[in-house]
Amino acid sequence: RLWHRLLLAMNLSHPILVTGGEAIGKSAALVALARMQGQTFVQTCLTPETDPSALVGQNAPTSKGSAGPAIAWQDGLVTTAFKAGQWVILDNINQGEASVLERLNPVLEKPSEWILTEKGDTEALPLQNGFRVMATMTPPGASASGVGELSPALYNRFAIVHFPEPTSEQQFNEEMKQIVESNVLAGPFVEKTCTLCWTLFSPAPASGGTSSAITLRSLARLLNGSYLLQRRYPVLDFPSALWMAFKITLESQIVDSELSKEVKKQLENMNGGEPLNESIRFAEFEESGNHVLTSSRRQQA
Repeated sequence: RLWHRLLLAMNLSHPILVTGGEAIGKSAALVALARMQGQTFVQTCLTPETDPSALVGQNAPTSKGSAGPAIAWQDGLVTTAFKAGQWVILDNINQGEASVLERLNPVLEKPSEWILTEKGDTEALPLQNGFRVMATMTPPGASASGVGELSPALYNRFAIVHFPEPTSEQQFNEEMKQIVESNVLAGPFVEKTCTLCWTLFSPAPASGGTSSAITLRSLARLLNGSYLLQRRYPVLDFPSALWMAFKITLESQIVDSELSKEVKKQLENMNGGEPLNESIRFAEFEESGNHVLTSSRRQQA
């Protein structure tokens, strides 16, 4: 349903803002839609620390040494997308500083315009077909981080699509069933897996505890973990893989131990009353003083 609304909104040729609760899949839906359409994109999450130069670009040291200039202009995300005709996906746009949001104003107009004044340019870059700004935000009332609200003027620049969070078990099962069925190893356990996920997700689980930290994103990670475990360890049946994935991904977020017991009880029932296979043991790693850097952080260092 969300993709249907997004496709309708795209006909307006406006930037699109997807609103909804925390961790319900707003960004993932945009990324999936882009990939299904064969559309390339760049993506970033705005925070109060995000600088306009990350979006526009800046003069920065090069690695060419004596073979070229020591300082050269490097395009930011929006500039890169504007030149290449890509989507720009801006997560949590309402967390950006006023200076960042103000700098975005030209690409939110119709037609979009982008001048690299920071580079000294006075003429706009040519707009390439396919360029589009897509943004997400969690409204202040639905966020636990106390983020701010967008100004009415900025709201008016977007076509707004709301991603509602399931509020009833029926709505939840409609969404979750599609996710569970995508796990081909779930087999005949789809309905019982949906029931288990609702136990974790609902504000008042069967155990009487609380699972406020569990979101749709958490549940998707749980199901993906069970799939990967079964592929890695074929000896595991689906309920056992789901139990191990639960212990790895979610158990530390559960504040009520009775809920963990309820999860194991449902999984054993799913397994025909048989004990779960907990024979798999993962290797223990020795503590090391070494630091592991991603390629981008190593390059920055």
